[in-house]
This record gives sequence, structure tokens and C-alpha cells, in this order.
Amino acid sequence: YMARVVRAPGGGAPKNGKLYLAASNELFMNFGQKVRFNLFDQNRAFVGVGKQWSPKLRTELGYMNHIVLRANGTDMERNHTVVLAFASDARWFGRP
Repeated sequence: YMARVVRAPGGGAPKNGKLYLAASNELFMNFGQKVRFNLFDQNRAFVGVGKQWSPKLRTELGYMNHIVLRANGTDMERNHTVVLAFASDARWFGRP
């Protein structure tokens, strides 16, 4: 499950050549008969700033707090990560 919010300063959708704010949270859960100790697996929370270069290309730079609960159900790992992401629309490569 991922929830994501993207907003330009002042509200609304990002515009070409302008900066925007982005925040997201991903929650990973285990399920099924083979889950022994924990339903929670990991969580990734992200906040950052992005730039919409064109309708088909954007970049984002931000911070991610990544928490993982190991399979033994007691050991937890916390990662603090700087994220640099590049995203493009598939149509940029000539696909419909």
C-alpha cells in the first residue's frame, strides 16, 4: 500500500519548470499461513522536493525513513536514506 501526495507551493498540481513538494508512505504487511511472528514487514516514509521538467520528465530529491522488522519478529532495522529519483512517462520513449 502506498499513499502519495504531490503539491505545488500555493496548491494544485506541479507545473512545468516549477518546484513541488512530495510526500509518501508505503506499508508492507505479511499475510498467509507461513507468517510466524509478525504481520508488519516494513514501512517507507518519504518527504522531498521535486521539479517537473516537462509533462513527461521529473526529478525528486528527499529523505526516506525506512523501517524493517526482521523475520524473527524482534529485530528492527532503521535506515535513513537520501533519495534522488528520476521519473519519466513511458510515452517519452515513443510508446502510445
